[in-house]
Amino acid sequence: MKKKTIVQAHKKNFDTLLKAIEDGNVVLMDCKVRETGESVATICAVNHDADGGLSMVPLAGFFNGNPYDLLMPPDPDGGYKDKL
Repeated sequence: MKKKTIVQAHKKNFDTLLKAIEDGNVVLMDCKVRETGESVATICAVNHDADGGLSMVPLAGFFNGNPYDLLMPPDPDGGYKDKL
């Protein structure tokens, strides 16, 4: 069996996010990272319960800082590039 990439492993969450956006059931919430207490802007899908209640499903977070400074993109020749 072929090993999944990290992107493939998140495909279901990405599809859920796209559906939530399409349906107008997405919110941006201020959450905290349990381990550090750091605040993070979090993209959540809104679930509507049968009894009219709501629950938030965290799907993604925004970077705190400049992503161009934080990330290294994949290199087509293998490994990762130094900068975006």
